[in-house]
Amino acid sequence: MNAILTFLGAALLVAVGYIAAQWRAGYGSMTPSASPVKIPTMQTAPGNPSTVVVDRFADAMDRFHRWLSAQTDPADPWPAFGEFARGVLRECCGATHVKIYRLSSNGKELIALRDPNPLVQTDSLSVRRGIVGHVVTSGRSFIAGDPSHGKLIEELAGSVETQIAWCFSVHRGSERLGVITVGQCDPPAPANKSALALAEHMIAQFWWMTASAVRTRTLEQFDPICGLLSRPAFLRIAQQALTDSYHEGAPVAVAVLGLEGLRGMNDSGRWEIADELLQEISTLLRAKVRAGDLLGRFDGSRFVILLRRVDSELATLIVRQLIAQLSTICDDSARWGAPTQVRCGLTGSGTDRPTMRTLVSQALSQSRRAREQERLIAVDVLDHTLVESPA
Repeated sequence: MNAILTFLGAALLVAVGYIAAQWRAGYGSMTPSASPVKIPTMQTAPGNPSTVVVDRFADAMDRFHRWLSAQTDPADPWPAFGEFARGVLRECCGATHVKIYRLSSNGKELIALRDPNPLVQTDSLSVRRGIVGHVVTSGRSFIAGDPSHGKLIEELAGSVETQIAWCFSVHRGSERLGVITVGQCDPPAPANKSALALAEHMIAQFWWMTASAVRTRTLEQFDPICGLLSRPAFLRIAQQALTDSYHEGAPVAVAVLGLEGLRGMNDSGRWEIADELLQEISTLLRAKVRAGDLLGRFDGSRFVILLRRVDSELATLIVRQLIAQLSTICDDSARWGAPTQVRCGLTGSGTDRPTMRTLVSQALSQSRRAREQERLIAVDVLDHTLVESPA
């Protein structure tokens, strides 16, 4: 068994290193590999229990590589990860009645990783109570019937209503990520401690790598200063929203809002003031833009909005109200130390079906026209009565 554990540990390190290299090369662009990573197995006779154990863990690592590669743009990968982890524990350790919890943001509760049922109260556990709390705070696993725990730990485990055969925390160093409880194991947990220990390390690596990939994707998708969609993310998501609108036969409009005066703040070294202005502008935009619309930061001083189910006329009215509200922030020149102002370029889809890039490009052209003509708003409909008079 020691030889098996040595081999499995080496195999796990090889697989994790390979997956980490793939993730570092670009999580967002990863696609399922035509030749997924292969973990060698021990050369033993077919049907030998050693080979079966090794093959199960090797297959789990291979499948995780493919699973993570396929998670290119999930809104929330954690319920899917929970199902994947349950399958791995069942196949490698015969684990059933598996419950997976993540640590809450305040560090005081454990919340179920699965999708919450709106009709049922969400499962949560205290990190300070019962055998689960002991495992989380101490970092030491619990296996029912293991004499090394001592009598008091067994009594603590017996105080819970549900039977727990195995419980382990998911952590990386001193950072606690979550905890997993298992109701039953086949073979029984005390007789399979070596495989359980390896499974704990493997699940922890899977969890941490998924969390790292999610953090990377979030950083790439959202602007770090104002929290709005970045330009690449906006164009990608907005194109799908545009396709849906065209399928419904609904018009759309795109507005580009340019914030004048921001560059002067940055050039003079008042970066904190510039960031504060951006954050206030983005907060107001998030509060005023409708739930079905999309909002992003196009570049340093420009925001972009996809307005769904509106034509150019209605969109102009909406944008006019937005600019009036944004002006209450921008007009406080004493606070910002320089005059600031918002101008807008607006274009609508009309009866055609332009792409999102075309609409954004046209809105940028209108934004330049607004600045050149010193207007607050310039619309793609020339000589339109709703085009704003010079500012």
